[in-house]
Amino acid sequence: MKKITFVSGCVGALVSIYSIVRWSFVYEDLSQMCFGLGLGVTILAFSYIYEWMKLKDEEIKNLSYRVDSIVYPPSKE
Repeated sequence: MKKITFVSGCVGALVSIYSIVRWSFVYEDLSQMCFGLGLGVTILAFSYIYEWMKLKDEEIKNLSYRVDSIVYPPSKE
């Protein structure tokens, strides 16, 4: 797991927890709580998508390296 993914995941979770605590127990405003939860879930979703894309990029890079090694084998000089 990348550091940026971990940090953004923690931020998303903290935003969600903070909005639940603040807007359901302290001020009791359901619309603000839904907005905060939506923001937190969106941050979590984007961090998941970012991590998934980085893993796919690494897989494609490894696959490309393997194909290149088959097509262009090292010369035996």
